[in-house]
Amino acid sequence: MLDSPPDFVNEDGVKWWKDSRTNEYARNKGIDLHCFAVETPDKCRTYLLLDNEKYIIHDSSSLESVLIKIDVLAYLNRNKE
Repeated sequence: MLDSPPDFVNEDGVKWWKDSRTNEYARNKGIDLHCFAVETPDKCRTYLLLDNEKYIIHDSSSLESVLIKIDVLAYLNRNKE
């Protein structure tokens, strides 16, 4: 994914890639979030989970951490019902 051209580059030169596999993982868990891989001009990479209003709800350099956050949110949503 990060080897392909970014989906978006903002005015600060930050590159954004939509992480379709992680987005699909979240949807399969019943979570409506958007995951992006982000790279700053100094090559610092991170993953962001955003809600529908585009607020960052999780930020991590570890994709595994993002997947765990999705699992936790799915578990909490399941217990609300």
